[in-house]
Amino acid sequence: MKTPISYYTLQGNLSNKTLVFLHGFLEDSTVWNTLSKSLSDTYKILCIDLLGHGKTPTIAPIHTMEMMADEVKAVLDYENITQCTLVGHSMGGYVALAFAERFPKNVEGLVLLNSTPLPDSDEKKANRDRVLKVIEKEKELFVRTAITNLFSEENRTTMTAALQQLINIGVTTPNEGIVAASLGMKQHPDRTELFEQLTAKKHIIMGEKDALIPSDSLIALAQKAGASYTLLSGGHLVYIENEAETIEALRNFMAQP
Repeated sequence: MKTPISYYTLQGNLSNKTLVFLHGFLEDSTVWNTLSKSLSDTYKILCIDLLGHGKTPTIAPIHTMEMMADEVKAVLDYENITQCTLVGHSMGGYVALAFAERFPKNVEGLVLLNSTPLPDSDEKKANRDRVLKVIEKEKELFVRTAITNLFSEENRTTMTAALQQLINIGVTTPNEGIVAASLGMKQHPDRTELFEQLTAKKHIIMGEKDALIPSDSLIALAQKAGASYTLLSGGHLVYIENEAETIEALRNFMAQP
């Protein structure tokens, strides 16, 4: 058995179903603290620092989504978890999809949280390249701008504590981890067909004012793929911007047969 490289936490009702939370770019597993505390009364909660983020080291110049998925599998194997529901925020959703492609028998459910199976557009690829240029000289400005833009416009001024907490996580993310993840996301393929054909139950949680992923495109995807969905007020961080309703959506999804 491969010993996992990743830092992770495991808590909650260890005899029940497992929820695996996968954070987004510039985040770490601590972003799930409130959700995991709320849901751990019912479920086993596994929160993982993805490669190059949090307390997990950078292991390659490029961290592909497939590499990250393999590391998630190593954690599951180490903990003898054979079935789980993956909840992936943004980049974490890309990792969840890569995991579902590689290890479909281990996936009981999949939740895309402000995420999409679509590959990077040309504009997004260009933005990834821009990250490589600014990260050495203007890291704090880059992180502050990037994370501020993830919140809906009204929440940027009303949720300053949460905004600053995320900025602090982003600023302390190692440069090499940021670069490796940026290059990995730039390479991630179109997994729309995979999501549509996935036999595990699936759900999409989206923000009405998500500036990165329009909700209408995700609703169309959910309908075509036979997935349930939840549309919440907020931007690209609905698990923070609309915490209580995100928890409710996850509970309802987990209760589905």
